[in-house]
Amino acid sequence: MKKTSFIITSVCTLALVACGPGRTEQAKLDKAAAEAEKAAKPVAKLPPPITNSTVYRCRGGSVLYVDYFGENESAQVRIDDKVSIPVRLTSTEGGPFASEDGSITLKGSGDKITATLPGKGSLACNS
Repeated sequence: MKKTSFIITSVCTLALVACGPGRTEQAKLDKAAAEAEKAAKPVAKLPPPITNSTVYRCRGGSVLYVDYFGENESAQVRIDDKVSIPVRLTSTEGGPFASEDGSITLKGSGDKITATLPGKGSLACNS
């Protein structure tokens, strides 16, 4: 019995010695270095979420698929085909949405908008 308890005590002592202060100090240094590296990285800015997707039918037979982002800060429009390449539109302080080159504009909000499209002029559209 004494021999068994001596062996168990020895094994437990060796296990505790293996977790000595040298390793815990190194772990603290590694953790501090990892936190400093994480703090130094720039925070990624996520794109605004899609808040509304609307399909507008315009006079002249055009169909606009419009996705509004954030709090109506930008929009994405596809003309006549849901799989066509979308055009990004931005708004300036509550003004109309306009493409980068100004060829496409959207005015209004909700169920009725006025769209200016290249080759088609100004169109009244309803959702």
